[in-house]
Amino acid sequence: MRRETLAVSNRSSSQADRATAGGRSKRHPHRLLLPLMVTATLVLACPVLGQEPISFGLRPAQQGIGHFTYSLEPGESITDEIVASNACDVAVTLRIYALDAHSSSNGGVIFPGGVGTVNTSAGAWLSLSLSQVTIEPGMDITLPFTFTVPIDARVGEHVAGIVAENAEPIAGSPNPNIPVVQRIALPVWETVPGPTVTGLQIGSVECAAWGANSGFHVEMTNTGNVSLNAVLGTLQITNQTHLPICSLPVEVNGKLLAGDTIVYPVNVNQTLPPDRYRVAVDVTYGDDGFQDSASWNSFFRFPGWYPENHYLHVPLYIRNFPLR
Repeated sequence: MRRETLAVSNRSSSQADRATAGGRSKRHPHRLLLPLMVTATLVLACPVLGQEPISFGLRPAQQGIGHFTYSLEPGESITDEIVASNACDVAVTLRIYALDAHSSSNGGVIFPGGVGTVNTSAGAWLSLSLSQVTIEPGMDITLPFTFTVPIDARVGEHVAGIVAENAEPIAGSPNPNIPVVQRIALPVWETVPGPTVTGLQIGSVECAAWGANSGFHVEMTNTGNVSLNAVLGTLQITNQTHLPICSLPVEVNGKLLAGDTIVYPVNVNQTLPPDRYRVAVDVTYGDDGFQDSASWNSFFRFPGWYPENHYLHVPLYIRNFPLR
C-alpha cells in the first residue's frame, strides 16, 4: 500500500530565483487567486535512516505569483517556465507531469491521478520539456513548458495542474513500512475569451438508509463556462402531513469548476422514526444569487424494507430560473 498526498505550491516572491530568463511567446496578467491550501515546499521523511529530511518546491519562474493564468484564443499557445528547487543537502529526483483539475465533493480544486493518467481536458494541453529531473542539493532547475489551446476549445475557464512528486517512495511516518509519495501542484488557469455563462443543475438525490441512520447524496453540475465560488442552500425533510422534520445545510464553499459534477454528502444527524418523507433541495449560486431549485413530489419510506447499505434512486423535478 502506498500513501500519497497533494499540495499546492505558492512560494513567496522574496525567495531566491535562480531561473534563467526564458522567452515567452505571450504573457497575460496573473490575477486569479485560488482558495487552495498553499505551501512553499514539501518536507519529506528521510529516505534513508541517518540522513537529513529532504524538501522540494515548485513555482512559476516569474516572481510573485503562485500559479499561471492565461487568456489564449483557440489555436494559440504559450511557452512558460517552472522552477523546481531542492532546499536540502541531498539530491532529489522528481517526476514532473500534468493532470486535469477537478472539483472536490465539498468544493475546491484537486488534481486526482498520477503518472500515466490519461488527461481529457486542459491537462492534455500541457507539454513538458522533461518528465523526470534530479536536482542537486541547494539548487534550482528551470523547466520550460508549452500550453496549447485546441482550435475547438469551448469559451470559458479550463484548469490543469503541473505536478511534481518524489520519484522514489520514502518511509512513512509513524509507520515506516508504508511507502509515501508526496506531490506538489501548480495550477494553470486558462480562460478562452467569449461570453460568460453561469449555471447550475441538481441532477439527482440519492437516499442512503441503513438501520436507524440516513443520509443523502446531492448531485450538482456546473452547467456554465466559469467556476462557481460557492453553492449554498438547504435540504429540507418533511413528513407526509408536510410537518417539517429538519433543515440541513448544503454548503459548497470552494470552487465548483465549469462543467464539473460533484456528489455532495448531507448527513441526517438524528434518528428518523418510521414514516413516509419528502425531501426538497434549494440552493443559490453565483454573484447575483441566481437560484436553482429541485424537489421530490413523491414520498419515500424510512427505514422500511430497504436492505442495509442499499441506495434508493428517486427522480427529481428540476426548475431552473432564467439567467439575467
